[in-house]
Amino acid sequence: MVISLISFKEVILPLLLSIIGIVIYSIFVFNFYKFLALKNIFHLDLRQYNDFKSFLGDVYEVFLYSLEYLLILPFFIFVWF
Repeated sequence: MVISLISFKEVILPLLLSIIGIVIYSIFVFNFYKFLALKNIFHLDLRQYNDFKSFLGDVYEVFLYSLEYLLILPFFIFVWF
């Protein structure tokens, strides 16, 4: 069986391009899910802004924790998906 130039353009070239595209896409998906599997997706250390040493400091720390995990993280998850 002889593969002619027309057969190469019609069959082999689209097949090779599809394989290359699938490989690139699968590498992207693998790296993306590896990134999402991290414990801390983004490292926000909002405790560094807590200068209070009293009960007010504890309330402020709860506020910063809520801000990070109830507002910022769901926003990023919504944008990614």
